[in-house]
Amino acid sequence: MEQTFDPYVYEGGTVLKNLIGVKTAKEYEAVEYNFTWPRRQQLEANPVKGDFDLKHLQEIHRRLFQDLFDWAGELRTVTLSKGASTFFAGPNWDTAAKYTFGYLHNGPLLKSNPISDSVFIENAAELLSRINYLHPFREGNGRTQRAFLDQVAGLSGRRLSWRNVGAMENTRASILAHNAGNGKPLEPLIAQVLAPPLDGLSPFDDNVYKVTGSLAHD
Repeated sequence: MEQTFDPYVYEGGTVLKNLIGVKTAKEYEAVEYNFTWPRRQQLEANPVKGDFDLKHLQEIHRRLFQDLFDWAGELRTVTLSKGASTFFAGPNWDTAAKYTFGYLHNGPLLKSNPISDSVFIENAAELLSRINYLHPFREGNGRTQRAFLDQVAGLSGRRLSWRNVGAMENTRASILAHNAGNGKPLEPLIAQVLAPPLDGLSPFDDNVYKVTGSLAHD
């Protein structure tokens, strides 16, 4: 992340200020999973009851990261970039949200009529591209947007297996979509996660993080 000053990290370091109180990257990485994974399992059992909008996404983030950050669920106040990709700069979040979630509400993903896999893939990829560009949180955007898309997929009886793709594959597809300005490069990725889990584990098996590796910490 390229920031001259980042109020979210401890002074003189790179570790995000956290409620656990750990200040080294090694310590933080070791304990983060123990807090976020149970919260993800709870989300599956008790999904957010929302309107599939920015507030809905914020509540997912709050639930996932409530044990780690006092700003869980809050929109970031800094500009974020990864490599050559710069995400939405703010502060007009309402306008950006209308572009992102208006697409969702005007499309077929939330409708009661059955849709084909090809229609789901095309629309889910575009939605993911738009949410990823929004990148509304200082940390935890990947996990939050995947949990959001899981809930969208569940409306049509679909279950997504995100660990069917690796972290590098996910990053590459996201960069290509960012550069293209649309979700087309993400369609092969969505097609892969729409398939049954390659490892045979249920989506919320406790061994999932051992399989997904760094993608679980995105």
